[in-house]
Amino acid sequence: MAKTIDDYDFYCVDYSKRIIDDLSPTLGGVEAKYSEMKNLITRALSVLDKNGLYGFFLSMSWRGGRGAPGEKVLAGSIHSHLIGDKGEQTLLRLKEVGLQTADVEALDMGLMLCRSVDHTFFARELIRRTLTYVRYNIGGGKGKSESEGGADAR
Repeated sequence: MAKTIDDYDFYCVDYSKRIIDDLSPTLGGVEAKYSEMKNLITRALSVLDKNGLYGFFLSMSWRGGRGAPGEKVLAGSIHSHLIGDKGEQTLLRLKEVGLQTADVEALDMGLMLCRSVDHTFFARELIRRTLTYVRYNIGGGKGKSESEGGADAR
């Protein structure tokens, strides 16, 4: 039986917790910083939706090196937990996920994933779900969902 994206939700939740743990010391419990980080995550999701997977990879690479301080922190966390370097155990490199990206560099991985429509959409959905979980759970889940009348819901 073929697996669906929902079968991989556990990994998305797990890696979202890792990103939140990574970002929490930087935010220091300050509500304004949580709000700023949620906005940065929303912008990252927008890049993923509008510019595609490879555009997202390029954006995170640029923001990690030249972005504002909050962007650098978020891009670094996304890189270290979702994309990673050759040989690291990140979401897109997990053997269980099956994208076969363990032995390629980060930007090469983006190009490789974009050569297959199935891999492109699968990787995009994994990233989208993970960052959505981060956005709604950072700061102890203070963000409101759409059903609760939150303005930042998708």
